[in-house]
Amino acid sequence: MSKTNPRLNSLIADLIVPGKVLGSGALRKDVTVAAVDFSGSAETKIEAVGEAVQLEEALENNPDGSDVRVIR
Repeated sequence: MSKTNPRLNSLIADLIVPGKVLGSGALRKDVTVAAVDFSGSAETKIEAVGEAVQLEEALENNPDGSDVRVIR
């Protein structure tokens, strides 16, 4: 994901997962998910309605961690 994406400047992640996101279930809301890793099916499902971001990139772009929810 490009660091020039304007959405990253205002909202880097709606959700942060400090682990691997798996592809079970469905996602119906436009959401940005930052995680350590994504399964192939999880990334496909997220990208269909939102954005999947590597956790390192989320931390670089939002070092204060503002406007995020951590899910474990």
